[in-house]
Amino acid sequence: MPDLPESRLIEWAEAIEQLHEHMTREETDGRIAATATTNLWSDFGYPGGPPRMVTLVRQAIEIGYAAALRDVRDGDFDELIEVWQAGPEDDD
Repeated sequence: MPDLPESRLIEWAEAIEQLHEHMTREETDGRIAATATTNLWSDFGYPGGPPRMVTLVRQAIEIGYAAALRDVRDGDFDELIEVWQAGPEDDD
């Protein structure tokens, strides 16, 4: 994998920060996303990583959670939620 110039890394970091700010502007979504990310990170994270990189990875994960929360709230998965909640069907 080719090295990226520091200026490009800074641009990517700023883009992630802006998207994070946008996606977590809803206080409840931000809190839920942060809690879920903390739980995930505590089990699988890389605690010895560079602090700036850890922050960016955590923000990226929170972006995904916040986007999923928005999609669920908007009803994008209503039909699937009913299937998921019903559980697996017995083939017997």
